[in-house]
Amino acid sequence: MLKLVVRRLLSAIAVLFVVSLITFVVLLCIPGDPAQLILGVEATPEKVEALRASMGLDRPWYVQYMHWIQGVLTGNWGTSYLYGENVWTLICQRLPVTFSVALLSMAAALIRYSGNLGRAEKGFTCGSTVAYRDADWRCGALFLAGYAVYAAVFLLFGMVPGHGVYRSR
Repeated sequence: MLKLVVRRLLSAIAVLFVVSLITFVVLLCIPGDPAQLILGVEATPEKVEALRASMGLDRPWYVQYMHWIQGVLTGNWGTSYLYGENVWTLICQRLPVTFSVALLSMAAALIRYSGNLGRAEKGFTCGSTVAYRDADWRCGALFLAGYAVYAAVFLLFGMVPGHGVYRSR
C-alpha cells in the first residue's frame, strides 16, 4: 500500500512539472511583451528594456522557469502584472468565493444523486441534459439572467472581502 501511495505521489509531481513547463512555454509564445504592456505604447525603448531587466524577462526561458519554480516552492508567487499586487494575496482574497461556489455545486450534486426526489430529480435531469446539449456560453448567459438578475438568488458582481456584499442594481 505504501508503494502505491509513493508511486502515485511521484507520478502526480511529474504531471505537475510537465503541465507547468508546457504552460510556461505556451505563455512565452503568446505575442506581446509584458513590460511594454505595463508601460504603455508611449514608453521609450530604454524604459522598456530597463523594466524587462528588472522583471528578469531578458534572461533565457529556462532560467526564468527555474526562477519561477524556485519561487513557487518557497511560497513567493511573484507580483501580478495586471494588479501590481502579490499573487498569493490575490488568490487568498478570492478563495472564500471559490469555496462557496464549490460547496454549492457539491450540495447540488448530493441532492441530485441522493435518491428518489421526484420533481427535484426531474428538474436536475432536465437541466443537466439541456446544459450538456446546448452551447456553454448560452447556458451561462441563461443562468446569469435567470438566477442573478430576475430571481436575485446570487449576486452578479460578487463580493468584496471585508466590505460585505454589493449588488449590481
